[in-house]
Amino acid sequence: MPTQDQYIFQHNEHFELVLQSLDAGVYELDLEKKTFWWSSKFYELLGYKRGEISPNKQQFINTFVFPEDQNKLTAIFESYPKIAQHFIIEIRLLHHNGKYRWYQIAGQAKSRSHGSRPCLIGSLRDIQSRVEQQEQNKKNELFLEEIGVMAKVGGFEIKLNPFSSTWSKEMSIIHELPENYIPDYEEAISYVKPEYLPIVKKSINDALTLGIPYDIESKIITAKGREVWIRAIGKPVYDEKEEKIIALRGFFQDIDIQKEKELAFKASVNLINEQNHRLMNFSHIVSHNLRSHATNLALTLNLLEMETDPDELAHLGENLRKISNSFNKTMEYLNEIIVIQTKTNITRKSLKFKEVTKRIVASLKAEIEQIGVEIHYDFEACPEIDYIPAYLESILLNLISNGIKYRRADVTPVILIKTYTLNERIVLEVSDNGLGLDLVKHGDKLFGMHKTFHNNPNAKGIGLFITKNQIEALGGKISVKSEVNQGSTFTVVF
Repeated sequence: MPTQDQYIFQHNEHFELVLQSLDAGVYELDLEKKTFWWSSKFYELLGYKRGEISPNKQQFINTFVFPEDQNKLTAIFESYPKIAQHFIIEIRLLHHNGKYRWYQIAGQAKSRSHGSRPCLIGSLRDIQSRVEQQEQNKKNELFLEEIGVMAKVGGFEIKLNPFSSTWSKEMSIIHELPENYIPDYEEAISYVKPEYLPIVKKSINDALTLGIPYDIESKIITAKGREVWIRAIGKPVYDEKEEKIIALRGFFQDIDIQKEKELAFKASVNLINEQNHRLMNFSHIVSHNLRSHATNLALTLNLLEMETDPDELAHLGENLRKISNSFNKTMEYLNEIIVIQTKTNITRKSLKFKEVTKRIVASLKAEIEQIGVEIHYDFEACPEIDYIPAYLESILLNLISNGIKYRRADVTPVILIKTYTLNERIVLEVSDNGLGLDLVKHGDKLFGMHKTFHNNPNAKGIGLFITKNQIEALGGKISVKSEVNQGSTFTVVF
C-alpha cells in the first residue's frame, strides 16, 4: 500500500501538470521501508510504461546505470540520510531502445516524522540533447581553435562602458606571449611597431566612435622582439536597438610569410622593370650614339675617296681621327656600363662615409683651394654602409665634382653632404648652391649619356650617367631637386 505522501504524489493533478511542464520525473527512495517509487514521467523518460518494469534500487543501479557511473549513484543512495544539502549529478542510463542516454538526477533527504529515517525525494530529467550540444560546441571550439592555429588567426574584443579588452589564445601565440596570458589594452597596443601606431589607433578610434570598420596591415614587435606582419580587421558592435556602439570585435592574422613573399615578388618585378628600363636605355645609346659615329665615319670615308686636294684630305683625316676617338670613348663608356651590371656580386665592405669623403676631398684639394670651395658634411645619423668601395667613391666623386663644376661665379661655392635613414634604408644627400637646372625642361635628360646643360668646356655628360647606373645596379635610386641659380640637391637612396 502506498503511504499517504506517495498517494498525494501520485494523485495530485496540479503537481503532475508541473512535472509535465518541466519534463521531469519524480522518485522516492525509502531505505527504512525498502521502497523505491517512480512517477509515470520517470518511467516515460526511460522509455517504459508503469508496470513494464518494477522499481528496485539495486536492480536499477545494476541494470540501468552505466557501469562507470554506478559507484557515483550508489554512494548517494547509500549515504543520503547523512546528506543535508540538495544534490545534482549527471549520469548515463540505459534507455528502452538499448542505448545509453545522459540524465540529470537531483534529490534531497526529507524526514517524514520525528524519529523515523529520512527518505530521498528527487527528480530525473533527460539532458541528452544538452550534452550532445555541449559536445558539439566543444568540437566546434576545438575545430575553430585548430583552424586558428593553422591559419594563424586570433580574435579580440574591446568593450565600452566599462572599458575592457579580451583576446583569444592564438592572439597570445601571435604576440609570442604565454597562451593563457591576456594583456590589457594599453599593453596590447604597445606591441604595434611605432611607425604603424598612428593608423592603428585611428582605426580603432574611428570604429568605436564613428562606426567605421577597418581592414589594415601593419607590423608588431612580439614579446621576443621579432617583427611580424599582421592583418587586423575590426567591426563595431551595436546594442539591441542598433543605436549605440558597445564594443569592437575583430581578428588578427599573422601574414608575415605571405607579406614577405609579396614584397619579394614586388621587388623582383621592380628589379625586372628597372633592368628592362636600363636595357632600353642601353639599346638606345647603342643605336643612337654608335649609329651616329658609324654614319659620320662612313661619310668621311666617302669624302676621302672623292677628295684630291691635299689640304682638304688633311682636314678629313683629322676629322676621321676625332670620329675614331669619339667612337672609342663611347665604346669605353658602354663597356663600363656592362662592367657595372656584372659587378653587383662583388663582396661589399663596411665603409665609413667620412673616410671616403676625406679621400675624395684630398684628391680635389688643389681645385678646391684655388676656387675657394666650402665642403661641409654630417654623417652622425648614419656613419657607415656596406657597399662596393669603388662605386661609393665614384658616386661621391661625381656628385662633389658636379657641385664644383657647375658653381655660380657670384657666390662662394658651398657643398653640403649628409646621411640619414628613411624606411630602414640609408640615404645620402649632396647639396650645392650652384647654377641649378630647369627640371621641367631638362629633368628627363639629366642622367642621360653625353647630356650637358651648361656651357662648361669640361662637361662630357657622362658622370651622372655612370653614377645612376652604379646606384641602380645595386638596387638603389637617385633623384634630384633643383632650381635655376638656387642650386641642386641629389638624393641617393641605397
